[in-house]
Amino acid sequence: MAAPPRFMNSVYAQYHDEDTTKLVFLHAKGLSYPGYGDRHVMICWTNAPSPTPSSIAVSTLNSEVAKHSIDVLTGTEGDEDAQAPVIQIIQLTGQPGSYAFYHPVALSSRPQNLSIQETQNQIFPLGYLTRAERNQFVEIAKAVKYDRRSVVNGCRVWTRDLLLDAARLGLLDEGTVKAVIEGVPLPVRREEVE
Repeated sequence: MAAPPRFMNSVYAQYHDEDTTKLVFLHAKGLSYPGYGDRHVMICWTNAPSPTPSSIAVSTLNSEVAKHSIDVLTGTEGDEDAQAPVIQIIQLTGQPGSYAFYHPVALSSRPQNLSIQETQNQIFPLGYLTRAERNQFVEIAKAVKYDRRSVVNGCRVWTRDLLLDAARLGLLDEGTVKAVIEGVPLPVRREEVE
């Protein structure tokens, strides 16, 4: 796909994904969905080594693991003067009537560049994925259908389809995906309006 819009300032060429196993998150804008309008969501992981999963299974991710990983993701762990982590994002971007999917995109996770703090937004851990699994996840994302002119099926619908496809292929735990779908919420695809 073509390069992302300028405002995204992707640094993927300098900070590409590497071969470690990483905790993958869904980031949802705001602390809750008010029930009207849209709520932007995206999938992300750090493009610097994240905490290793050791023997933790996806279905047993606990709040301490999630909190530690969120600290790493948001750059709040350890040295405050350290360089901000760079995160890779998978998202359907745009607004109703003008959607696009760009890959790869990696951004600095500092607040001024990307508001990802858990105090302002919801972060849902999806599970640990190897590099091969993340590559497969990206291929699934590329295959998810969307109508760039849609005014009824936005990023939350696209993300729901992506997560369900990834769960069907065994990349994500079905219970985790169900909890995320209900927690965000991620609506079902509707018939397009002409």
